[in-house]
Amino acid sequence: MKSIPNLLLFCGSGRNIGKTALLCSIIKHNKENYNIAAIKISPNFHSAHSSDTIIEQGEGYNIYRENEISSKDSSLFLQAGAKLSYYIETEDRFVEKTFTIVHKLIGNDHLIVCESGKLALHVKPGLMIFLNSTKEKKQVSAKKTNQHLADLIVDVSDGRLEYYIEEINQKIQVEKGLWKLKQ
Repeated sequence: MKSIPNLLLFCGSGRNIGKTALLCSIIKHNKENYNIAAIKISPNFHSAHSSDTIIEQGEGYNIYRENEISSKDSSLFLQAGAKLSYYIETEDRFVEKTFTIVHKLIGNDHLIVCESGKLALHVKPGLMIFLNSTKEKKQVSAKKTNQHLADLIVDVSDGRLEYYIEEINQKIQVEKGLWKLKQ
């Protein structure tokens, strides 16, 4: 498994629990001191990305560079201060391949933040945060498979992550260009 220490990876036990909001907060908190690239990896394919730059397409995946201001997660990353933002639509079997393509485009002079439920099964990030919604009674077991890999697990008991965002920001630091938890 390839180690990528400048990667901060976010995943969680469900949808709409605040992964994107937390990622945007981390970008805002660090954008003045670091160049940050953001990636959203999703198994969901959408019909049109009119102004996004298509980086590569294949049977089972599409890679886009975000160019516009909209309500899409990848656009929200740009609005938060990311210098680059990519959106990857991919079947599970292409997660590693598509991430590798984007990682090469980004290079090594950016910190990377990524929202993905599956990437942790393919690479070792510098830091991984898992958001666990205890509000959901029935959690999909596939979404929980990554929990044991996380460096920080945040139980969002009331389904409202905004109460935890500043606390989480205070636990994260960048040291010599790498994401770390404060000791």
